Amino acid sequence: MWRLRYLAILSCLAIACQSAGPNAGGRGVRSILMADEIQTLAGIQTAFEAVQRLRPEFLRYRGETSLQSPGAGRLQVYLNGTPIGGVDALHQIPVGEVRAIRFLNGRDATTRYGTNHGGGVIEVTLGS
Repeated sequence: MWRLRYLAILSCLAIACQSAGPNAGGRGVRSILMADEIQTLAGIQTAFEAVQRLRPEFLRYRGETSLQSPGAGRLQVYLNGTPIGGVDALHQIPVGEVRAIRFLNGRDATTRYGTNHGGGVIEVTLGS
């Protein structure tokens, strides 16, 4: 009988932990900013403004990641899979054309794009 109670308690804990994850509260995945969420903002013109208002943590500087390559810790921006520069490049992207903005941390960015991406990548995907 105690085993049955023990399993019931473990099941309840497992369900509770899943519902309290990073997506709890209906805000969606924190590493992705979709067009429908961006369109809820009034008066913004650029992708930078959207990120600054909705996901400011994307823009946080993470420090130098390499002694041999001082720029490796800087955040880089990719537009439809093509590198276009640093964070300032987001000022040139009209928010009305954005389909999604995704943040990759340094580890994931280095895996996808290679070395010198330790500061992370912001991937912007434009709608067609």
